Amino acid sequence: VSFPSRIEIFLEVIRILLSDGRLFLGKNGELLGGSIAEQIEKFRSSFPSSEPAVDENGGMSVWFFLDECAAEAVWVYHLEDGSEHLEWT
Repeated sequence: VSFPSRIEIFLEVIRILLSDGRLFLGKNGELLGGSIAEQIEKFRSSFPSSEPAVDENGGMSVWFFLDECAAEAVWVYHLEDGSEHLEWT
């Protein structure tokens, strides 16, 4: 599967998680604003252009923690008392 296709599959999973309220996207302690489509586009535009570009920076697991990455995952846990707990990655 090509690098661009893997990115699109990944972004579709992110879109589903955002739509289901299981995930937020954030950066530097603040949640991203805008619609889900706008957040996905911001995330998409920050991705490296090729797999070699990713590898130069230590791979995808490292890229997510670099300033170039538009957002990090913020997992949403719905607690029994009805409140939400946010877990920043």
